[in-house]
Formats: sequence, structure tokens, C-alpha cells
Amino acid sequence: MAMTALTLTTEQLWLLGGVALALVAAGVVALAAGRGRGRG
Repeated sequence: MAMTALTLTTEQLWLLGGVALALVAAGVVALAAGRGRGRG
């Protein structure tokens, strides 16, 4: 599977999207947890 650089397949786009969503979700959870601890 020799792929040249800068070539994105649909699977790679889905993977990148999934990783981005996971990072955003983790950030939101971290912010929510931080706010909860600060108020509590």
C-alpha cells in the first residue's frame, strides 16, 4: 500500500473527522469537569 503524500482517501477523511470529534468532545468534557469542580 504505497501511498504518496498529500493524498487523502475517503477513509482517511473519516478517520481525521473522527479524531477531530474525539478531541473536541474530550475538550468539552474537560471544560465541563473543570467548571463543575470549581463551583462545587
